[in-house]
Amino acid sequence: MRITEDELTKVKELLSKFKDLDPIPKYMPTIFEISGYPHYEDVISNVLQFFLKSDYDHGFSSIFVESLLDTVDGEESSSMPSDSSVLNVEREVTTKKNNRIDLVIETENRCIAIENKIYHHLYHNDLQDYQDYIKREYPDHQYTFIVLSLGQKEKPEDWEENEFKFITYDAFFDQLEGRLDEVIPKADAKVGIYLRDLIKTIRNMNKRTQLTMEFINFLSENREEVESLYNNAFKKFKKEIEAKADEVEELVTLEGTGFSSSTYTEKGKLKYVRSFQRVVNWEGSEYKIQIKLRLTPKEYRMEIWDRKSTDEKIFRQFIESRLGSDIANREGHKDNRSGSIIIEYFDYGEKPEEVAEKLNDLIPKLA
Repeated sequence: MRITEDELTKVKELLSKFKDLDPIPKYMPTIFEISGYPHYEDVISNVLQFFLKSDYDHGFSSIFVESLLDTVDGEESSSMPSDSSVLNVEREVTTKKNNRIDLVIETENRCIAIENKIYHHLYHNDLQDYQDYIKREYPDHQYTFIVLSLGQKEKPEDWEENEFKFITYDAFFDQLEGRLDEVIPKADAKVGIYLRDLIKTIRNMNKRTQLTMEFINFLSENREEVESLYNNAFKKFKKEIEAKADEVEELVTLEGTGFSSSTYTEKGKLKYVRSFQRVVNWEGSEYKIQIKLRLTPKEYRMEIWDRKSTDEKIFRQFIESRLGSDIANREGHKDNRSGSIIIEYFDYGEKPEEVAEKLNDLIPKLA
């Protein structure tokens, strides 16, 4: 079914409105998000250990312990004797069964065992073993056993048989933030930034939605047009460019060249890649050559990629030895990336036969 002129006009108006929207609020990412490790439990556990340890003299150790205990025990903890001076904090404590406890915090009278859960479940954690180990190693202490998580996890079958309690990061941070005024003015400014980054990182992971209400209202008011755009621009066009790539490949001769074909597509993007590849040896070096036929609504683009060698200069010398120096006019193109050279462009309306002819000329030269 073809899109009508009236539908096309509505889509253009829709796109004009969309350009003025910011679907997701802009914000400055935390250092954990920049590094790519915000959801790694080991990374977060290491940071918690840093703040819990009194060795660093950053002043946060006691309020971290107090906040944990208040989150677990609520009002009951206020009637308990103060026990927040940390003697030791260990990571990955190994039990006799070779299980590992994420964090073990020792104060004068209490031992706190923490199983840190960001996204993982508890099915493979032997909580009873953790508990037995702590009671055996710290016989003269009181005990607090905690599962610290983004949200409530599904409880394992033996949950009622152990003494662990669930607390969420949100509840813990609420308690912690209520105490920061005691410490922040006296603390190293850099350490304060670390803590704010930690809290923001965890809370960002816990957000269920990031879309602005302005964008939600836009979708509500323009639902039919958005659905039409999605169905025609994405679903139907993706099928069309895949069919065009199939037409081209049917006309390409791979037999006897050592080349094979594969497909690559990016979800949510109006492009499709049909790739032809083989390994080539040249002057003692090995190259995994890919000829990529990249299809977009604008054009077919033919690119050569080196997927194995790390020497960009020699790779280009190899390409010139096979194709001649006339490829140099593409060297400065804005779309060129490291390890690739753009060879040819074709308008989207070009016949598949013309594109296949260029590939049939190119492939034997690189074989």
